[in-house]
Amino acid sequence: MSSTAASGKPSGSSASAIVADATRGYHILNISGYSRTKGTPNGESIKSHPLTMAGHRWYIR
Repeated sequence: MSSTAASGKPSGSSASAIVADATRGYHILNISGYSRTKGTPNGESIKSHPLTMAGHRWYIR
């Protein structure tokens, strides 16, 4: 959507805003069999099971 000045020409400026609510939470990550994760090569990751917080699905890598 563009705005038009009194002259009928576009004004050339616009603005927008994102307002976010703060959400707090926590997740306890328990690694069973930690010694087996030591074999993961550098640069590779292990992804956790998903957790849901504030309506979003998160993973820990």
